[in-house]
Amino acid sequence: AHTDPLAASRPNEIFTGQVRFDTEQEKIFKRFPVPITLAALLPENGSVVAVEAYGKPLLVSRTRSGDIKVLINACQHKGSKLVEDCEVHKQGRLTCPYHAWTYGIDGKLIGVARSDMFDNLDKPQRSLVELPSKVWGGVVYAQLDGSEPDWSNLSDQVADDFDALGIG
Repeated sequence: AHTDPLAASRPNEIFTGQVRFDTEQEKIFKRFPVPITLAALLPENGSVVAVEAYGKPLLVSRTRSGDIKVLINACQHKGSKLVEDCEVHKQGRLTCPYHAWTYGIDGKLIGVARSDMFDNLDKPQRSLVELPSKVWGGVVYAQLDGSEPDWSNLSDQVADDFDALGIG
């Protein structure tokens, strides 16, 4: 039987195996800032888009003041997605379809239906989870594990990538 020398040196598991996937998630995608979307996708203040990336449901918003935020697309009450599709929406707030908790486009909890049912509800503590993010070269990057990254390394890495592609 003929054996393929490439198959012996590069088993399929390195491309499709769960162990490799988990290792890459832990050592690369959760350790360093990763590109999420293009900032140009949100040209207007008050725009938001859901992004399914890296195994996390994300929301990228351009706030009323023009800042870009990357938020976890999960209501802080029961975890429902606030935006189901991946279309860009222009809106002032996000309302959970499950129990109508309402958030500002910046992720702050601004309204709770039947708030009398929640003793000692601390709204600032129940805002959407925000991930550290930065726009660099028109690309929105975020740190998926929530830790504050060394953004200076990002600039060097992206500059090297752009140089390799012949982009200034």
